[in-house]
Amino acid sequence: MDIVDIDENAGRDMEALEASAIATEQFKKFNKKYVETKDKLNNTFGKILNKNINKNEVEHMVEESWNMLGKNYNSYNMLGMLYSMHSYSDTTYMHCMNVGMIASLIGKWLGWPAHEIKVLNACGMFHDIGKLMISKDIIDKPGKLTPQEYRTMQAHTVKGYELLRDMGLDPRIVNCTLMHHERCDGSGYPLGIKGDKIDAYSKVVAIADVYEAMTANRVYRGPICPFDVIAQFETEGFQMYETEYLLVFLQNIVDSYLHTDVRLNNGERAEIILINRQRGSKPVVMTTSGKPVDLSREPGLRIEQVYD
Repeated sequence: MDIVDIDENAGRDMEALEASAIATEQFKKFNKKYVETKDKLNNTFGKILNKNINKNEVEHMVEESWNMLGKNYNSYNMLGMLYSMHSYSDTTYMHCMNVGMIASLIGKWLGWPAHEIKVLNACGMFHDIGKLMISKDIIDKPGKLTPQEYRTMQAHTVKGYELLRDMGLDPRIVNCTLMHHERCDGSGYPLGIKGDKIDAYSKVVAIADVYEAMTANRVYRGPICPFDVIAQFETEGFQMYETEYLLVFLQNIVDSYLHTDVRLNNGERAEIILINRQRGSKPVVMTTSGKPVDLSREPGLRIEQVYD
């Protein structure tokens, strides 16, 4: 009888290749839908600005965005694919679409019913429409805004609210254009309201908005590492954002990076192997040299870059 050696590693390599092929195909489909939907959203925004659109057309756009999420919109896979979308040039309508998808994921993690998550998606999608009424010289300014320019930028909340107010849309969508920069401690704008006076949907979108904006490219800076953003939420966020929503968001967002390759600020490359529940921004990593490192016990060490 002939004896055949079985290479177990070859089997695992084949499984990895198959998984990679499936992931690549999923990304291609997602990318195609994403580009199509962002073009339609751009067209919808233009019609709203020109007051050349009716409520039914806007609601059709809401359906288009909702359908793009598909059946697996709660998967961490989508976060990875969405993170890859940051390679596109940053524009207001793309930011809005991304915030809508992240807000939908937060709603899913919170256990909200599908009809409320659908509203969340729409809230995120339209939250920054008022920015299209702000001068591009201010929106695209590479340096720090002057106090007057910052006040002008803040006005996008009121402008967006006024733009949508009389269209007969769901009031939660309209309110979100006004309230997404309000903070639970009263430090936000334009009204400076606190706690329960802020619409629940706006509270969710506020978290999604900050996370998306900070991890995306901007004309005045490159993308901030997600773990630096998570660290900022951990140190400053619990007084500014709804505690329940932020806790659920942070837990799930750090889980989405498990087994991701990263670079530490000492130049070493590593893989995230264990999430720290007390400090999500400081997981346990395995360096390429085979050494496990608990970042929560290394004050000067942090994740500097996440690889796609």
